[in-house]
Amino acid sequence: MNAQPLTETEIKHLLQYTYDGIDDLISTKSNAYQQLSKTTPIEDMPLSEAVKVLSETPQLLRRPIIFDDHRLLCGFNQDEIRMFIPRDQRVLKMQAMAKHQMA
Repeated sequence: MNAQPLTETEIKHLLQYTYDGIDDLISTKSNAYQQLSKTTPIEDMPLSEAVKVLSETPQLLRRPIIFDDHRLLCGFNQDEIRMFIPRDQRVLKMQAMAKHQMA
């Protein structure tokens, strides 16, 4: 992401899938966020300005960012990340694990 940051258009696209807007995309534990919040908290910025800042400072974004046509996951969550694996593949993996445990 640092080498090829998201564009403002891409960030706006991701925002369509969020429940809490910009808050869902921000890594509040990052150094970049800590520094920015000392001067102008991103939550207090107008949306257009916040999107621009996120595009210019990719360190503010939670990682990984995974999305499809219906869902968005920002930040690592082992349980939620599985929802992006097709169901048939999850079933096969579970069957293989069960066979391995029985052996």
